[in-house]
Amino acid sequence: MPKIFTIGFSGKSPDAFMDVLNAVRVRAIWDIRQWRSSTHVPFYSGDSLATALGTRYEYHPEFAPTSEILAGYKDGHIT
Repeated sequence: MPKIFTIGFSGKSPDAFMDVLNAVRVRAIWDIRQWRSSTHVPFYSGDSLATALGTRYEYHPEFAPTSEILAGYKDGHIT
């Protein structure tokens, strides 16, 4: 049975991020973010990740939290 993990990229350099993925032999990355662009760290934009990860990268926006859920979380109404 496949194992599912989450990984954040905040504070990780692109090399450190890739090192973690490669060290544990990650076979697939599902990007479930609502917005895949990053002006602060362009490496983590969807297109850049897709290029770096190749066939391991998949975008699945159907699993992204809705705008309402994100707003509730930011406002402290949802934990």
